[in-house]
Amino acid sequence: MKTTEVIDYTYIGVDVSKDKLDLYRSISKKSETLTNEVESIEQFCKSLKKLKTPVMVVMEATGGYETILVRALAKQGVLPALEDERKTEQSCNRCLHAKAPNHPELSDQIKPMLANKMSVLS
Repeated sequence: MKTTEVIDYTYIGVDVSKDKLDLYRSISKKSETLTNEVESIEQFCKSLKKLKTPVMVVMEATGGYETILVRALAKQGVLPALEDERKTEQSCNRCLHAKAPNHPELSDQIKPMLANKMSVLS
């Protein structure tokens, strides 16, 4: 009987916008924010090489704002996964409506976590 090796990944969900990246790490369950600029993104991507497990960074395709991150990840050999923005937005809206219908500003906090969860379920 052939056995299959299961690889544990560190998943990082990212909500990409013009000015910033909101990140959520699956292992530490912590959120952080980076500026959407080459220097801060490259520093973040270099730090991923220090992790002991393979890393998958999940983000929405946002009309080009994700380009710096995707290039920096590729430079470091880190696996990026791009999700359909509409799919993430619809799931985020359902989650917000169920959990906090009067707090739409929570979307920026929930979207990176949701992208992270979607990567595990895909």
